[in-house]
Amino acid sequence: MADLAHITNIANQTETLMTLDEIAEILKVDIDNPALYCVYKSCNKEKLTEQQLKAVDMAIKVLKERHQTNLKQNVDYMDKHLIQPNINDDSN
Repeated sequence: MADLAHITNIANQTETLMTLDEIAEILKVDIDNPALYCVYKSCNKEKLTEQQLKAVDMAIKVLKERHQTNLKQNVDYMDKHLIQPNINDDSN
């Protein structure tokens, strides 16, 4: 992941908003990565209205919850289907 200070410096050199796509390309992350929205907010905080900042916060919350749900589902799947119980485990 690229340095946030470097991205913020790029964003501050222009009057226009730095888009999610531009930041995602620099960071080399998917567009649904919650960290991308955090960087977007940081880079553009002086250029966004209060309502836009709230919308970004909501997007971060939704994407974070989605990622946490996906991670939990993956771990549950591994526990049920991929991880073999230890046959020497006497804790039962």
